[in-house]
Amino acid sequence: DTWGIPLVITALPDARMKDKTEIYPNPAKNNIYVTLHNSGFPVLLEIVNMQGRVLSSSKLNSDSDSVNITNLKAGIYMYRISKNGVRIKTGKLIIE
Repeated sequence: DTWGIPLVITALPDARMKDKTEIYPNPAKNNIYVTLHNSGFPVLLEIVNMQGRVLSSSKLNSDSDSVNITNLKAGIYMYRISKNGVRIKTGKLIIE
């Protein structure tokens, strides 16, 4: 006998992808480079200030992409990478 309904999980980010996603250099000056592995595309990269306001939003469509950050002042920011509304990775980004 079985009971209940089987649980099927269909939309969790792949932990291996999180570990292989890279943003460099950090600290950065003019551009940041994003390397994604087996993510499927498109992926959204957002850079937010410490108040949570989105200052930059870029759609990434390849395994390796660059993002111009010259419009951002020197400081500490957070980045968020997501796919289909599911957050893949977050972290701190320092701009010099």
